[in-house]
Amino acid sequence: MSMFYIGAGTSILSLVVSGVGTGLSYYGQQQQAKNAQNVANYNAQIQQQNARIQQQVAQQNAALSMANYQQQQNNAQTIQNQTVAQEAQGREQTARMRQQQQRQLGLVRSQYAASGVVNEGSPLAVLADTARLTELNIQDSAYSTELQRQQTLQRADQERFQSGSSLFDAGMQNLQAAAATRIGYRQADLTKLSGQSQAQGYQLASYGSLISGAGQIAKTSSDFAYQNKPLNKPLPKSP
Repeated sequence: MSMFYIGAGTSILSLVVSGVGTGLSYYGQQQQAKNAQNVANYNAQIQQQNARIQQQVAQQNAALSMANYQQQQNNAQTIQNQTVAQEAQGREQTARMRQQQQRQLGLVRSQYAASGVVNEGSPLAVLADTARLTELNIQDSAYSTELQRQQTLQRADQERFQSGSSLFDAGMQNLQAAAATRIGYRQADLTKLSGQSQAQGYQLASYGSLISGAGQIAKTSSDFAYQNKPLNKPLPKSP
């Protein structure tokens, strides 16, 4: 009788241990699946956040480049407008120099006339030299004005060239923002899918543990039932 209770107790203990072990294994693998999914989701959120930050930075840089482009275009127009003033100033200066030339020549002629000198020979040569030198000064002044105008136009062209670079940078920054966003969100999706795959692996393993544990419990129960079934022995005959 005592051997029967010992065997029964051992079998029941085995059933309990198997059940507890199966439950713990299933629960642990389910928790691993949940943790894997949570970690993947968290990492995906970080990647999406980084993608948004990169997009914002690129967009800000693009906006700054566009602002530089507009400012450089305005500068170019302002500088080019200066050439109009330079041309007007040059024309005014040339006109004044010609007026001054006429006054000087008139003064020389009047002085010659007052002294009785005729406009021929040396006096005529002096008048010619005076007119020639004055005209050279006028031409040099016009040339200087033209050089200033060309220099100003060159500065305007440089501003426009730089504005083209700023516009190109703005376009590239916008393209970079779009590409960084796509890459970041796709990477986040891949991270989620990886987490889902890992979680499914843990879940399948937990189901396998559950099935294996159930099979072990069923086998232990069957062995217990077989070992403790009543024996159909014939009753002893009465004397």
